[in-house]
Amino acid sequence: MNDSDRIKEKNGNEILRRNFTKGSVKTILSISLLEHLCSTDLLAAKDKYTAKKWLHAVHEIGLGVKETKISQIQWQKQVEELFQKKIELNELLKLINFDQIEKSAKFVDNGARSIRPKLPRSNGYPKSLVFGSQVFALKKGRSVVPHGHNNMATAFIVLKGNFHGRHYDRISDEKDHMIIRPSIDDKFGPGQTS
Repeated sequence: MNDSDRIKEKNGNEILRRNFTKGSVKTILSISLLEHLCSTDLLAAKDKYTAKKWLHAVHEIGLGVKETKISQIQWQKQVEELFQKKIELNELLKLINFDQIEKSAKFVDNGARSIRPKLPRSNGYPKSLVFGSQVFALKKGRSVVPHGHNNMATAFIVLKGNFHGRHYDRISDEKDHMIIRPSIDDKFGPGQTS
């Protein structure tokens, strides 16, 4: 072993270049693995819900807004959190049997076909849900007809395809119409919510 095989540390101790290199490579690999886990959201996977737990959570939040224990704004934030961070899109697609819906959907020429998926009601799933669920099937280039709701909180998640979504805040109700103000004008893809 010659002097070029040794590295002098600041504290005066000598270490072998080979040991230093091994330690450095381990550190670099550890940092790379950690960066990969963080960037691919694998560390958060343990926080993801099963379909059953997710459905229970959506139901409980729905009860909260129905019984005025939480505001519609609080409901909206909590539902977005559930849709975006607490369930994988594939898990949601399985829950509603999306493959079957996609195979059997009959598109309409104007607007969207509304399909009500059959959600599980046994084996620990809520027996009766406080919310309704619909899948809207649209031909390319079509849209959901603009409409308004009375005393209703709604949420959307894109299951497949890309959409240009526009939402409006209701400012006031007139005798024959509503006064609205644009609030969202954005593009949405699979797994994105509004």
